[in-house]
Amino acid sequence: MFGGPAMTPDETVKSLRAELDKIYGLISYELGSPLNSLHLLAGFALADAQQAAPSLLETVAHLHRQIEALQTRLGNLIYWADLQVKNYHQQPQPVDLGPLLLRHQARWQPLAAAKRIGWATWPPPSEPCLAQADPKMLAWVLDNLLSNAVKFCRPGDTITLSLRLAQGQAECQVADSGPGLGPAKLAAVFNPGRRNAGRGTANETGLGLGLVVAQAMLQLQGSQLILTSQPGQGTQASFALPLVGAH
Repeated sequence: MFGGPAMTPDETVKSLRAELDKIYGLISYELGSPLNSLHLLAGFALADAQQAAPSLLETVAHLHRQIEALQTRLGNLIYWADLQVKNYHQQPQPVDLGPLLLRHQARWQPLAAAKRIGWATWPPPSEPCLAQADPKMLAWVLDNLLSNAVKFCRPGDTITLSLRLAQGQAECQVADSGPGLGPAKLAAVFNPGRRNAGRGTANETGLGLGLVVAQAMLQLQGSQLILTSQPGQGTQASFALPLVGAH
């Protein structure tokens, strides 16, 4: 026999998890760092191209969207690996949902506008809306829901990001007037093994992990992602979080 003494099954699993963690860490660093640099440069180029010819502006905007899509895919892959390999511990704290949703709206509305997708405004709460959640996980969930809405909406469709308070909970919803999903596709969206994640209306591709990761993150926080959709009637994705101090 080669090597040291035989490991127990628990030790073997622990060793494999440690090795997988190293591999995913290397992937994150080796691909994430160049992508972050490319995203920054593409953002500068997009700002400079605002006064350029429409064809050049569209080319730079397309490059910017593709880099953002790659970042999202890589992030989903790494997060999914973390959730599978590690005993992931959330770090809940009071999060003011109003400003958080407005920041996400400011990020995603220009990307929707680039595809000529409308954005319905919603009145932010007049007072702080503090929910108990892991802020990093919550931000990732919102990014995935909004990314999906932008990906599958057609020109002329509308996306609505809203916040509603009821019975000691805050309900966040991303709704769109896009093509919607039939029962079979809706039933498969949380299956990470499905082969076809579907192409977006601008031919965007993906790994199909976004909603899977979002659901896993919400479940860690005691919540649940609720999806409703019908062909031709759009899709609604919502989740609820407990308000701080609610009983």
